[in-house]
Amino acid sequence: MLMAIDDAPAGNDTYTFEINTTRASTTTGFVHVQGMVIKADADAQWTYNTTAVSVAAGGTGTVVTLSTNYPAGTKVVVLAYVLAYHTSYLHYFVGAGNVKIVLDGTVVSSNQFNTAAYETVQPLHVNLCFGTTLTTSTQTWTVEFTNGSIREYYVYAILVIFSVDDVVFLDTASVALSNGVQVTVGDLTTSLQGNVAVIAIASADNAGTTSGTAFNANYVVLQLNNSATDQISNLVGWHLDPNNYHGRSGTLPLFRFDTRVTNPSYQVKMTARTDGINGEAKIVAFKIVTPVVPRRCRRSRITILGVC
Repeated sequence: MLMAIDDAPAGNDTYTFEINTTRASTTTGFVHVQGMVIKADADAQWTYNTTAVSVAAGGTGTVVTLSTNYPAGTKVVVLAYVLAYHTSYLHYFVGAGNVKIVLDGTVVSSNQFNTAAYETVQPLHVNLCFGTTLTTSTQTWTVEFTNGSIREYYVYAILVIFSVDDVVFLDTASVALSNGVQVTVGDLTTSLQGNVAVIAIASADNAGTTSGTAFNANYVVLQLNNSATDQISNLVGWHLDPNNYHGRSGTLPLFRFDTRVTNPSYQVKMTARTDGINGEAKIVAFKIVTPVVPRRCRRSRITILGVC
């Protein structure tokens, strides 16, 4: 999930996603891209690093820091994307819970499953989200990386924060999935009304010793009120490596936008096609404010792209 803020949208803008292929091949593959552009007040803020932060084996490093001064009582949504790699041709795991969003020294969101990288060309990718009502008038947000491996890691992060009219957040524990059975991994109930945007991050982990397609297309879904009608889902298969390989776990962002809803609930459901798969979900639902604003007034637009 890649993110950016456009501080000066011109109106009727077009945002594009491109993949640059650096090595030719005779085979082809499919890419599923979801996009969401969020109109936000001018208080949307973000930060990212362009030089990798080095985190020694066994150490903890701050990848990015963002200081904000939203008034107490402000409701905010927080999104983070983390990429990290090492330079050895082996699978080195950093551990569950070691990729973190931290608010004023407290971890508020972290990776559920063990994750790893294999050299520079196969880095680890982690997406995180969070939503809350702030209780202080100043805030310090950081993305932290604890390196549970025996190799030095090099880490990048993007951190985005913006205020919303109302927000509800769910972070589940790990849920064991059954082969061929649809399992509700996360169920978020809300009292939201009006226009509601939802960002769900479905995570999966292979505890088994064989690799393969853990989920077929349309086997990981984001539903409104337990309805399969207009559900959002993965449109390509999701492969997971065995438990001793870097690709044993991963995250899948899913986006949806619903208008004129009352007390909606949102579900992440997963249907594994093999044994030994575990799932987890983070869901943040928030109310979109669409005031009538003179064209000359500046607003921020947050562009989010999810790729699988």
